[in-house]
Amino acid sequence: APSKEKQRTRFLSMAEIKSLWSALDTVHPIQAAFVKTLLLTGQRRETVATMRRSNIESGVWTIPREKMKGDRTHSIPLPNQLIELINDLPRQGDEDIVFTHDGRSTFSGYSKLKQRLDEAAPMDEWRYHDLRRTAGTHIARLGFQRLVVSKILGHVESGVTQIYELHSYDEEKKAALQAWADEVFQYCRATLPSE
Repeated sequence: APSKEKQRTRFLSMAEIKSLWSALDTVHPIQAAFVKTLLLTGQRRETVATMRRSNIESGVWTIPREKMKGDRTHSIPLPNQLIELINDLPRQGDEDIVFTHDGRSTFSGYSKLKQRLDEAAPMDEWRYHDLRRTAGTHIARLGFQRLVVSKILGHVESGVTQIYELHSYDEEKKAALQAWADEVFQYCRATLPSE
């Protein structure tokens, strides 16, 4: 197994993202959308798994405080491609749950899905949590400030900043997440036919 240090710094390159993206065509649309949401929003696995349609309004996903570390609500302006993807998902049973196979419970079965993806897109060991780091790393590479990346990831500010910095950064987060989605979609689609 790789050392702790390697796991903590692992993020996927654009080529690896493309390979993973192609592999997502081999799994159920709900599973594929789940992984794409992890990658495009940088949110934690359990947070994404419990996403509800009633928490998405005007393209902004508001994560309830009980689902967040740091016990406060967190808003994610969803990129247009992701809104479209979520709207296209089959609805069944409890239509409020976005990622569900039976219409009753939220998505689980992480290990099975991961196993299938590893078979379809072999690459250096990675975990779901690495997709969070991947999003943060690439958004920073696209030129967005570290603070905006931190706001997207929902990191808790400490000390004085926490008290006085009450700006929501929704516009900045929206711009960053949209730019990231644009790059992923363009990169994963543009070069597919030639391969």
